[in-house]
Amino acid sequence: MKAHPTDIDIVTHEGFHLVQGYGYSAGPVWLTEGIADFIRYEYGVDNIGSKWYLPAFIETQSYKNSYRVTARFFEWIEQKVKPGTAVLIDKELRAHTYTEATWATLTGKSVDELWADYAKNPELPLKYSGKERN
Repeated sequence: MKAHPTDIDIVTHEGFHLVQGYGYSAGPVWLTEGIADFIRYEYGVDNIGSKWYLPAFIETQSYKNSYRVTARFFEWIEQKVKPGTAVLIDKELRAHTYTEATWATLTGKSVDELWADYAKNPELPLKYSGKERN
């Protein structure tokens, strides 16, 4: 916090971990962290002020990179595949019913198929939260 005093939305990310409450057996860590950063993107107060952003796609990335990479993938799914997918995956993780098959059940495609589609056309409009500073 001392190194990034304007990054108030770290609280959004870390606070969401409390809300998640999955424990370690519910699913992969990349999903837990990716959803928390997706929530930061969606509900953060001042991501602009902290210079926090979702990184552009590069071919060496994987959805398993976690954090911002996975969050941007979720935003792509929200905009281009099926809105509400991140919330539904979160519900599966909370219920400890998440499996790899969850992706196909929710979207009609596996996570690997979705990532391949994302890699072919990763462009999407992004809008970041911000507030005026005096």
